[in-house]
Amino acid sequence: MDNQNVGFTNFQEFSESLVTGTIYAEQDGVYFRDDDERGFGLGVYYNLKGTFLSYGLTYITDDNWLNGYSRSEKIIIINSNIYSREVAVAGNYMQFANGDIYRIIRVDDNGTNIRIYLNSSEKLSYAKNGSLNDAVFFDTNHTRMPVSRITAYKSQYGLQGKIFRHLARYMDENQVIENLHLLCCIATATILTLIVFLASLKYNKIFAGCFFVTFWLSPWIVNFAKNLYWVEFTWFIPMAVGLFCAWKINQKKYRVISYILTLIAVTGKCLCGYEYISSIMMGLIAFLLTDFILALRQRNKKQSVLLLKTMVMIGSFALIGFTVALCIHAQLRGEGNIVEGIKNIFEEDVLRRTYGTNLNDFDAVYWESLNASVWEVYCKYFRFPTQIVTGINGNLFPLICILPLCIFGYEFKKGEMNTELLTMYVVFFLTSVSWFLLAKSHSYIHTSINYVLWYFGYVQICIYSIVHEITKIYRNL
Repeated sequence: MDNQNVGFTNFQEFSESLVTGTIYAEQDGVYFRDDDERGFGLGVYYNLKGTFLSYGLTYITDDNWLNGYSRSEKIIIINSNIYSREVAVAGNYMQFANGDIYRIIRVDDNGTNIRIYLNSSEKLSYAKNGSLNDAVFFDTNHTRMPVSRITAYKSQYGLQGKIFRHLARYMDENQVIENLHLLCCIATATILTLIVFLASLKYNKIFAGCFFVTFWLSPWIVNFAKNLYWVEFTWFIPMAVGLFCAWKINQKKYRVISYILTLIAVTGKCLCGYEYISSIMMGLIAFLLTDFILALRQRNKKQSVLLLKTMVMIGSFALIGFTVALCIHAQLRGEGNIVEGIKNIFEEDVLRRTYGTNLNDFDAVYWESLNASVWEVYCKYFRFPTQIVTGINGNLFPLICILPLCIFGYEFKKGEMNTELLTMYVVFFLTSVSWFLLAKSHSYIHTSINYVLWYFGYVQICIYSIVHEITKIYRNL
């Protein structure tokens, strides 16, 4: 609807380039070279411009250079990286877009840029020789060298990279990223719509409407929707499964279906990355947990036992899914040794994102986040940098959190406490903040993305609590 809005265009390009980089590498005919990299689905792409993670880079243009060509000498300047240092070697040959080939007679590398001196008899220029994007290198034997290089990103298995790279083979190269963005948006919209539909069946239309409006108008949900790295729809599939299970709790066949779907959903999510996994698993059981607490309060022993068994089962299948994904990932990290791989993941990835151990084991850039207290992290996320939903300013977030508590207090005083809503408020609050607590260091650093965790049901319940009270007052009047 808001097709003139470009605010979401470049959101999380840094992360997404781990996926798009593998797509571009395949278009170049390049794949992971080292045996310990084969099997991973994500990678860092390098070419003459630089590292694709830092794109936005262009060939240098200033008083001395024009698009990488010297304005006065027979010199080319390119970014210094793992690929360019491999091909820009004295004795190799460089062929330009116009077909001219020159031997490299000297290379100066200062760690940031590489100056390439060529045996050309005349000055080179962008107008004459074309863009350096189209330049090709040959080794001393005149064998053509690769046009790019890709190295594996090993912090996760990278299932999304494998799937998108495969789908890209059947798409127009010029439209592939836009097409994949569209697929991600459709998948996210489908899952969120399913949650809204199930919520209307289990609860009521106003409850479902609050979920719908929040999903639809949240800048954070919309921002993540198309991103090929985050694949947002994988976050909410477990919530949809848990809500379905809570709705059909009394029918065994639907409980069994929910267990199987949980195993598939959690395994798939973890193979696409472990971020937000605590909130995702809490979202899986949030509605079941609410019903369980209500059954306990109502002293409905039969229903309480059923809900407890169901939560144990569905939680067990979620943990099995997590373990399966971890073992698949660990086998790659440990080069066939799963135990060694798990140890490697824990020491190099988990500790850095959670609480760490010895600060000397980590780069100094992580020290502040590792030293930060949980309270410091928690306080960061009450200062909303964006609108909560379109039309509600971020400064009102504390008020939106507190108003339901005031309503619950007022109802308690009148003896009309809505226990179900209070329980949901607490359960979904814990669902959202679980990642802030578990992944303290990650949350301290990544404030540019982690506000999305409030939308794992908590913002929706806050809004519903307020709307529900307004509706009740209106009906009384």
